[in-house]
Amino acid sequence: MATLREKVEDFLGQKRIAVAGVSRTKNDAANMIYRKLRKTGYEVFAINPNAETAEGDTCYPDLKSLPEKADGVVIVTRPEVTGEIVQQCAELGIPRIWMHRSFRFLGGSVSDEAVRLCNEKGITVIAGGCPMMFCEPVDFAHKCMRGLLRLTGGLPEQEGTMFCPQCGAEFREGISECPDCMISLVRELPPEGKPEWTALVTVFEPVNESELVLAKSLLEGAGIRYLVKGERTQDLLGIGRVGTGYNVLMGPAEIQVGKEREQEARELLAHLEEDLSDDEST
Repeated sequence: MATLREKVEDFLGQKRIAVAGVSRTKNDAANMIYRKLRKTGYEVFAINPNAETAEGDTCYPDLKSLPEKADGVVIVTRPEVTGEIVQQCAELGIPRIWMHRSFRFLGGSVSDEAVRLCNEKGITVIAGGCPMMFCEPVDFAHKCMRGLLRLTGGLPEQEGTMFCPQCGAEFREGISECPDCMISLVRELPPEGKPEWTALVTVFEPVNESELVLAKSLLEGAGIRYLVKGERTQDLLGIGRVGTGYNVLMGPAEIQVGKEREQEARELLAHLEEDLSDDEST
């Protein structure tokens, strides 16, 4: 399966691109994409059945009305219209589609049904993001948007997939921790495709980062595999760590191990708690 980078390079490596959704309103996303592509040197076609002209150019009612077949189509319409345009692409043999969407809460053109139709028809689809995030030269605002979406996992089919070793959930690359289990993700699950541990138990709650480092060292020395729940959430909400302790809103991190080694881990870490208590009393 092609990565997002490969799909973007292939799409933007074409010559003729149609933009569905261009209108007489110049500030629409479709119009900005249309102007960007035209300025960059692409042969662009505006698609809108309700307009005769847009951006000073002829506006076509559908893809079959174009004077030449497009190499790819950017769809910037309501999701319920996206499927109709995908069907037109399938009938005309247009092999590339980019469904526009920036932040999910703002909506966009992505339709799960339309994506499935693309896959069925052998059409390469980029389901989300915006060509202006990748079409050079990229303006500052779209560079920031691309970076933020990459950080939050909002870009479509980011390069690689991550898994939660506890619940087995799948995430796009760019997300490092399962929001439900609050533990670090891994690149692959065991061969059977299921979490290696069926049950995890908390055996230690360090009160500061020094304790966490010592506990990790002890477990690793004993060959006990562990996960740290909440370690990566300490700097959330902009308040970070308070003193040498942990984020007062997110709470402390928790060290978890497989249930089959719970007793061994507890005994090992009990010595750590005793040593730390002795240090505090002297």
